[in-house]
Amino acid sequence: MIKFILRLSVLLLFIQPIIGQFGTWAIGNRNHPELDWKTISTKRFNIHYHDGLEKTAIKSAKIAEHVMPTLMQQMNIDTMPTVDITITREDEFTNAFAVISTYQVFVWVEQNDVGIWLEKDKWLETVIAHELQHVVFIEKIKSWIPFPMDMIAMDLPMWVPDGIAEYMTESWRPYRADLEHKRHIIINPEKKDIWDPHADGFSKVLYWSDRFGDSTIVKVLEYRNDAGMYNFDEAFKKVNGITVKQFVEDWRVLMNTYYYGYRSQKEAYNEIGSVVTLPIKKMQSFSFYNDSTQIALLGLYDKNHLDISLIIAERDTAKEAKRYDKWKKNIDKLKKKQKKTKQDSLEINKTYKKKVMWKKSEVDYGRFHEALSWSPNGNKIAYNKYHYSKDNQALVYDIKIYDKQNKKDKWVTSSMRSRYPVWIDSSNIAFVTVNNDTSNIYISNLNGETRPLTDFAENTQIIHLSVSPDYQTIAFAMSPTSGNMDIYTLDIESKQLQRVTKNAAADSRPVWHTDGTAISFTSHRNGVPNIYTANLSNGSINNNTDSGDGIITKQWMPNDNLLLAQSAINTTDSVRLIKMDPFRKTKSIPLSMNPYYSSWLNAGPDVSFVHQKPSDTIAVSKPNKYKFWKTMRRAQLIALPPNFAQVIWADAMNKNLFGVVGLINDQNIDNSGFMLQYLTANYGP
Repeated sequence: MIKFILRLSVLLLFIQPIIGQFGTWAIGNRNHPELDWKTISTKRFNIHYHDGLEKTAIKSAKIAEHVMPTLMQQMNIDTMPTVDITITREDEFTNAFAVISTYQVFVWVEQNDVGIWLEKDKWLETVIAHELQHVVFIEKIKSWIPFPMDMIAMDLPMWVPDGIAEYMTESWRPYRADLEHKRHIIINPEKKDIWDPHADGFSKVLYWSDRFGDSTIVKVLEYRNDAGMYNFDEAFKKVNGITVKQFVEDWRVLMNTYYYGYRSQKEAYNEIGSVVTLPIKKMQSFSFYNDSTQIALLGLYDKNHLDISLIIAERDTAKEAKRYDKWKKNIDKLKKKQKKTKQDSLEINKTYKKKVMWKKSEVDYGRFHEALSWSPNGNKIAYNKYHYSKDNQALVYDIKIYDKQNKKDKWVTSSMRSRYPVWIDSSNIAFVTVNNDTSNIYISNLNGETRPLTDFAENTQIIHLSVSPDYQTIAFAMSPTSGNMDIYTLDIESKQLQRVTKNAAADSRPVWHTDGTAISFTSHRNGVPNIYTANLSNGSINNNTDSGDGIITKQWMPNDNLLLAQSAINTTDSVRLIKMDPFRKTKSIPLSMNPYYSSWLNAGPDVSFVHQKPSDTIAVSKPNKYKFWKTMRRAQLIALPPNFAQVIWADAMNKNLFGVVGLINDQNIDNSGFMLQYLTANYGP
C-alpha cells in the first residue's frame, strides 16, 4: 500500500507537465505558426500534415491501413479506435513516438542517415508499423481503470513494449540491436540494463518466444487478475511459470554465453592490424589531413567540457623533440655511470619509444554531424553543424567551413539540411542535401552558390561521400527506391552513375585507394560490420576482415599504404583505430555454436510481418484544413474519491490542452473549488 501511495504521489507531481510536453513542436522549442496544417482520412486513420507533405501524407495513410490488420491479428484484437498520425519535417530529428492514452502517433518523416540500420527497409514503412504496434499493444493491456492510474498497477518494464514492437515489426540486424549487445556484454559484466530498451527488449522477446512460444506473448498480455487489472509480473509468472526476475537473469546468462562464444571464433582487432588511439578520449569522429600533420576531431575536449568540440590537433614536433632530448640525456647520464645497476643496463639497451604528440585547439562547439573533410591544401576544414536555420528557425544541419589561416568560420549552406561534405577542388564542395524522403548531391563554392549534381526524385537516401584521389569521381552509399543500400560512383563531369556492389546487406563508408583502382567499404553481409575491397577494373570483391565486434572503414592512412579502420563499438574510454593492410584476407573459421544458445535468433511472430507495397485501392479522403476542436480526446483522468479529480483533453497534435481540476474539502466546504486550464502551442516562434 505504501508503495502504491508513493507512486501515486510522484504521478500527481509530474503528470501535468508531462502531458504538455508531447508534440513535435516541443523538440525545437518552436511552435512554427507559419505552417499550414491539413488532414486526410482513411477507414482507420486521420493523417495530419503541414504544407509540402501531402504526397508523404497519402503514402503514410496507405502504409498505416496496410499494416494495421496484421498488427491487430498479431495481438488478437478485433477492433481499434481511429488513430491520429501527425507527420512533420519541422526539424531534422531522428525519431517518432506514440502517445499511449490518446491513440496518437508522431513521425518526423525526413530521415536520410537511418538507412544504415534499416538495411533493405525504408523509414516510413518501418516507423509507422513500429509506432502503431505500440498503440495496439496499449489497447491490448488496458483495463477498466483509466489512464494514467492503470499504469501504476501494471509494473510494466520499458523493455516489454519496445521489445514487442521490434519483435512484431522488424528484423534483427547489426544496428538494431546486435552491436549494442556486443558493446554491453564486453564493458558491463555487472547485472545492469542496456541503456536502450529497444535493444535488450528485442532480444528478450526473441528469447521469450523461443523458450515459451510466440502464443505466450499474447496470453501474458490478455491475463487479468481477480480485480480485472493488468500486472505484468503476475501475468508473466502465471503463463510462463517463472518470475520476470528469473527470466531476465536466464536471458543475461544466455546472451553472455552466446556473444562470448561468437566473439571467441572471430578475428581480434590486433590480428587485423595495428591498434592506435587519438588524442581525445570521448570521440565522435575524426579526419587526418593527407600528410598526417594535423587531425580534425569531434568529441569532448576534456572532462570539463559538456559540449561536443570541433578540435584541430597539429603535430607538435617541438614537444616530440624535447621528449627525445630528455630521454637521450638520461641515457647518456646512465652510460657515464661508473657502477651501473642491472636496471641501468636494461634502460640503456631499450630502444626509444617514439610518441606522436599533438597540440589541440577548439575551433567550434555544439552539435555536429560525423562527416569532416580537409581542403586539398590543408588550410580549411568542412563540417556539418546543427543549428536554428534562417528558414523559420527550424533545427537543421548545414555546412560550415573553418579557415585555419584567418581563424574564422562561415556558413556555406543555409537551410539546406545538408551533410557529408567533401572537397572536389580547392574552392568547391560536394555534399548531400535532404528534401522529404529524397536526397541528392549538390556542389557549392565558398560563396554559397549551389548547383545539383544528381536529380533523384523519390525515396532515395545517400550517405558517406568519398572523393577519388584525382578529384574526378565521388563514391557514396545509396539506398534507392528498392531499399538496397550499395556503393555507387558518380563522375563529376559527365554525371555518369555506376553501381559498384550488389548485395542484399547494407554496404557503406567507401574509401578510395590512393591509385584510384579500388574502393574499400564496410558491409553487413556476414551479419556484422566488416571490411571488403572492390576492384574497380574487374568487379571482384575481397573480404578483408571477420571481426566479431565489428569494424568500419574510415580513411586511407596518411604516409602509409594502409587503411585506417575504426571499431564499430566503443568498448573503452577511446574509440580504437586499426591500421590494416587493405589487401589482407580473413582468417575466418566456420562458426560453431550450440543451437541451445543461438536458436533465439530464429524466433519470430507466428503472424509474420513483411514490409510490402500498400495497395493503391486504399481510399484516402481529400485534404481538409486541420480543426483541432474536431479531434479532442480525453488524455488523462486522475480520480481520488471522494475529494480530488483531474481531467485533461488534448487535440490530435497536442497543440491544445484543456484541463479541469476539482477539489472538495469535506472538512471545510468553503476551501473547495475547481480550476480550468488551457495550454496552447499555436503561437510564438
